[in-house]
Amino acid sequence: MDPQRAPATTRCPSTLDRFSLTPHRPVEREVLSIRDELAAFNEEFADALEMRDPERVAQLYAEAAVFLSQGAATVAGRDEIRELLLRMPSAPERITFETGEVIEDGDLVIDVGVLLAGGARFGRYVVVYRRQEDGSLKLAVDVPLSDH
Repeated sequence: MDPQRAPATTRCPSTLDRFSLTPHRPVEREVLSIRDELAAFNEEFADALEMRDPERVAQLYAEAAVFLSQGAATVAGRDEIRELLLRMPSAPERITFETGEVIEDGDLVIDVGVLLAGGARFGRYVVVYRRQEDGSLKLAVDVPLSDH
């Protein structure tokens, strides 16, 4: 048989032809450093406070969160913290949070930082976050401390 006159063959596509032979690479989720994650959380918290949105602020707290402040009774639970926020007067300037020392241990993150109003320091804070099953952080303990 003349090789130039060989009948055309029809190749049956194999399973491999339908898929890329390039190894599968899962879509990588951006992994934030803990400081970047806290900065994003603090920005969300500051925005919610500035907008006077107690529901949005309350959702940043764990269900069984505790809020401690100077000269006041302990406030326990997200619903009670929401009620406290409703009674708080609005701040004359935007309140922001500057993360200082960070301690991580298992699903807990402790942030010891500075409270700012309009960029000027007016206090400090200690907060304990608990990492949730979905990977997000929620406030478990919130202790703002005034410099005055």
